[in-house]
Amino acid sequence: MSDFIKIARIAAEIDWKWDGEWWMSEASRLDSKQEKSRAGLEIHSDPEGNA
Repeated sequence: MSDFIKIARIAAEIDWKWDGEWWMSEASRLDSKQEKSRAGLEIHSDPEGNA
């Protein structure tokens, strides 16, 4: 049996249900985390550019 057929059989067994609500909440959570990270960098940065 070829590897392609093995992969196809495994993929056929997976429940590929689309969960749009979960994806939206994950995207929102990651975006929020990124914004907090940016805010933290802005707060701790020196306005004069000194390290």
